[in-house]
Amino acid sequence: MSEQQGVISEFFESLRSIEKKWQQRWSEKDIFKGIVDPSKKKYFVTIPYPYSSGALHVGHARTYTLGDMFCRYKRQLGNNTLWPMAFHITGTPVLSVSAKIAEGDKHTISLYTDYVSIYEQDEKQIKEIVQSFNDPMNVAMYFAKNMISDFEAMGYSLDVHRQFTTGDPEYNKFIEWQYKHLIEQKLIVQGEFPILWCPIDKNAVGEDDIRDADVNKVEVQEFVALKFQMGEDFLVAATFRPETIYGATNLWIHPEAHYKRIRINGETWVISSRAVTKLHQQNFEIEELEEKLGSEFIGLEVFAPRVPDRPLPILPAPFVDPEHATGVVYSVPAHAPYDYIALRDLQEDTSPIDQYEGLADKVVKIEPIALISVEEYGEFPAIEICERLGVKNQNDTEKLETATQEIYSSEFYNGIMMDFTEEFAGQKVENAKDNVAKTLIDEQRAFPFYETSRKAFCRCGGEIVVAVLPDQYFLHYGNETWKSKAFDALSKMTITPEKYRKSFERTFDWLDRRPCVRKRGLGTEFPLTKGQGWIIESLSDSVIYMAFYTIIHHIREHNIRSEQLIPEVFDYIFLKKGSKVKVSKKSGIDQQVLGEMQKEFLYWYPNDLRHTAIAHIGNHLSFTIFHHVAIFPPKHWPKCFSLNELLIREGEKMSKSAGNVIPIALLPKKYSVDVTRMYLVAAGSADTVLNWTDEGINTLVTRFRKFWSLINEIASYPIDKSFDVNKSSFMTRSFISACTSHLKEAVSQLGVYNGRDFVTHAFHLMLREIEFYQKSSIGISKKERQAALRYIVDHWNIILSPMIPHVCEEINEKLGSTEFCSLRNIPQLEVTSEAADLMLQTNFIKDLSEDIQAIIDLKRDSPKKIIIYVAPEWKQELYGEISKILGGGSFNMGKIMGTLKSNPKFTPKMSEIAKELKSVRGDAKIFRKEYVGTEKEIDAINGYKQYLSKHFDCNLEVFAAGTKSIIDPLNKASKAQPMKPALYMDF
Repeated sequence: MSEQQGVISEFFESLRSIEKKWQQRWSEKDIFKGIVDPSKKKYFVTIPYPYSSGALHVGHARTYTLGDMFCRYKRQLGNNTLWPMAFHITGTPVLSVSAKIAEGDKHTISLYTDYVSIYEQDEKQIKEIVQSFNDPMNVAMYFAKNMISDFEAMGYSLDVHRQFTTGDPEYNKFIEWQYKHLIEQKLIVQGEFPILWCPIDKNAVGEDDIRDADVNKVEVQEFVALKFQMGEDFLVAATFRPETIYGATNLWIHPEAHYKRIRINGETWVISSRAVTKLHQQNFEIEELEEKLGSEFIGLEVFAPRVPDRPLPILPAPFVDPEHATGVVYSVPAHAPYDYIALRDLQEDTSPIDQYEGLADKVVKIEPIALISVEEYGEFPAIEICERLGVKNQNDTEKLETATQEIYSSEFYNGIMMDFTEEFAGQKVENAKDNVAKTLIDEQRAFPFYETSRKAFCRCGGEIVVAVLPDQYFLHYGNETWKSKAFDALSKMTITPEKYRKSFERTFDWLDRRPCVRKRGLGTEFPLTKGQGWIIESLSDSVIYMAFYTIIHHIREHNIRSEQLIPEVFDYIFLKKGSKVKVSKKSGIDQQVLGEMQKEFLYWYPNDLRHTAIAHIGNHLSFTIFHHVAIFPPKHWPKCFSLNELLIREGEKMSKSAGNVIPIALLPKKYSVDVTRMYLVAAGSADTVLNWTDEGINTLVTRFRKFWSLINEIASYPIDKSFDVNKSSFMTRSFISACTSHLKEAVSQLGVYNGRDFVTHAFHLMLREIEFYQKSSIGISKKERQAALRYIVDHWNIILSPMIPHVCEEINEKLGSTEFCSLRNIPQLEVTSEAADLMLQTNFIKDLSEDIQAIIDLKRDSPKKIIIYVAPEWKQELYGEISKILGGGSFNMGKIMGTLKSNPKFTPKMSEIAKELKSVRGDAKIFRKEYVGTEKEIDAINGYKQYLSKHFDCNLEVFAAGTKSIIDPLNKASKAQPMKPALYMDF
């Protein structure tokens, strides 16, 4: 270990001791426990409970840290704040882990040995714990226990008294009540509908059951499968664009793939072998006849539905994926870039088909058939765009994908079907697409074929397919009344960052029927099928649980049994329905306890802030809104969702196989908590992917060490009760004004959930101001300097506390406070107009100093003398007036001169004004500054004169341009602009 590494290690160790100290004190005093207090405004924060099937990592820490910072901020605004936590165990993940360990799966045992090793040291104990995971509840409870420890070690301000799991009997009763209401409102329907399905588990699956589905969504896609007459058989090709059938020129098939002839409803179809497996799951009765290689079909001709007089040859195409859809594709080269390029390549090099007699002659004669007219393109859009993008061959996949998306969008929204497309002629493509599909299906020339949006696997290892099963139960999110209420709730909510509102709206638009029951997994029995083994799926039992937080501690405290939690109890508590006397009598729960639970719910609800990652928009968060509007009155609908993007490490997605995952439990040990928290907040804005890098965190450590040294030193300064800001020096007043402005802006940014800009103002810019004040306050007494720093440090420390609470508690104690910093109210700061001017003047000095330094660097010499020329007052007024004229727009000489000519104040100086405007060369940015005037510029320079003279080691003089006594050997003064003085430097 190098000396530098030793210093940093020692620094981290000192921080860790501080963190443990304050976590213990918080716990001893239980300061984050949420207690009903009608005299205080409440603020109820939630973050989705974690799935307790393994150790959490730094990506989760980003979400929880941001959420904790927002929670602490609201608490320090004086709100009675509650942030509880529970654990998700329902569904198949925990069950799958347990089953694999019981089966002796080496990969799973190794993975969970690593997970347990994060928390345990003894190898024998680790092995015993992993073996105990044969029982799924042991998996869930082990990680739930350690997650709470991880959260506490990260300094999260949780109320730990309201814990539960989604497998608890009391929670099951709550979910049964929820579904009773959904059933009564007919929001649960039964029928056939395509669902994601695991053929191994024989179970419908959702995001929680599919590997990586939380970050890489899997959806059901509906194709239209068209039957092409091939002798007595039908070759079946699937498409998203059935309207293009009129432009088909050939079919593509993979020559080396396996295809099957099957009999369905008296017809014989040919599709890929893998597609047959999928059709079995989609409620088709199938007789399998024989299997053939794709090469056996090459050169045969088929006829498209509705186009009986045009034979289409079957051509070889290795790019066709037999695993996807039906494994057969029909070609429309006029409108599909991939088809055009593949056909062109084959026409230019017929060697792949020379073995098929006469086929090459047919291929070279194939010409594109246009069927859609669109203004943006000529007759053949696919050819046109491929030539424009310079697509060379089929390997230009990126360009081909761009071309495909552009053509599809343009034709879908702007295309018109041509005259020869029968009854669809003249229709917009966006209408014709569905109309053609419906017609072909009604004529039994096509059928819906369902496919997953990507290859995906269940946690058990089975490949996910789409199944169509009879008598499934679905949440009917497509119900118009329900959807309308959800949109209404969304319109009244705060979504931050606001740009994600569109994502919610898009999700609401496509949400329809979603399967809500499973045959496998942990969870709550479905009320309509009690005793039949159906349970409510894991994303459908975790959407209104925020309400359960408000009462679970009462249930535990009063030993209320699950069987006492009858629907009437929840109706009384959550909906204010029924008589307390009657509910008490029927349930056996004391009237006073029922009253306490209702009071608690009515105090804390609604959920004021729910913070999570954007991956939840398309499922959990949207479902949360839907279920709240179905069950609760509007006053109890969610108020705000705040969101953050995901986290990667060193530019790569984190994964166990890549070895780049950092568990939350190791963060305090490796970096310390407060350094980690600051990095997670500062390294990227919430709406960007955060790239965790060693370089980035090392840079922050350097800055944090400087901060820690500085704030400790300032905290040791004595309080000077005689210190009066208004009577202090110009530099001190400027410093305090700048600090006040930054702190006020920091609080403002936190108020809109903007963590990164909060760090910029509260940490980086504050450090810069203090460092500048310390080096520039020459001529100011040590007493005044220390008094000024001591004056600002308390406010600074309190405002930093939501982000780095441990070190702020330590400084708070050093400053003499007997109250927890975590409970101290954030100061209400005001920036007066005088203070704003002082800050402008200070920034003016910093810019001036940089300009001088730039000239010195260019000359590579030190000046003997510097003369500074400040712009005269008429220029100050001129620039201010031009700023108003332009209004932030682009430079317009005519507009400026025309306006100024009519102003008697500027009429006498029009020739000078014209010369001045010519010198700025049309740069409108010059006029977007805030100006303080000649006198205040001179005051600022004189205020910092000693500093500037010492810093540049030379004499310094200042003049207002145009004054009689001016010394101006090179006529520099005329070039002075407001807030940008001219300079003469004698080297």
